[in-house]
Amino acid sequence: MDSYVSLLDFGIWRQPLLARVLGSEFRIAAPGARVPPGAAAVGWGRKRSGRRAVRIARAQGVPFRLLEDGFLRSYGPGRGFAPLSLVADDVGIYYDSTAPSALENLLNSGRDLLQGIGADVDRAHELILRHRLSKYNAAPDWDDVLAGRPVPGRPARRACWSSTRPPATSASRWAAPMRPPSRPCWPPRGPRTRARPSLSRPILR
Repeated sequence: MDSYVSLLDFGIWRQPLLARVLGSEFRIAAPGARVPPGAAAVGWGRKRSGRRAVRIARAQGVPFRLLEDGFLRSYGPGRGFAPLSLVADDVGIYYDSTAPSALENLLNSGRDLLQGIGADVDRAHELILRHRLSKYNAAPDWDDVLAGRPVPGRPARRACWSSTRPPATSASRWAAPMRPPSRPCWPPRGPRTRARPSLSRPILR
């Protein structure tokens, strides 16, 4: 892809490392503009900009790319931490269970996904486990939180976990339904312990 065009989405435009991560030129265009040859209309997941990008790409006969944070995103969440990895999907988006995505198609294909990169995958897996990496990496060690051990710079709290995400997020809106966890809190604390099926992140109390 020669370039990517965002159709008046300043949230995407503010990403400082976007062109470097995508490896292509990135430009802003008004919603009514024509997407030039060799470019793709870009939007963010299933948000308004993503739906607009798909609609305009189909109307103009050009490709689209739906962006989403990568699985190893950054040190911390939010606008203060630029994403260091991005998903750029030309089919759908991975968290949408109602439609296919490039990742889903890849996993359902008969291709050997590790061909030629097996050693790199093993190395990446080892590094992720050794450094305890996740999508965000500013949180204290989860073992310390679960065990109730003091975490430097943070007050002592209990942690609860729920397997579902907040209703306001795109991932919960488009995901398949999940059953609430049977034991949401650890360690248990008697009758005051209760499930919180509407939240996906640790609940610190």
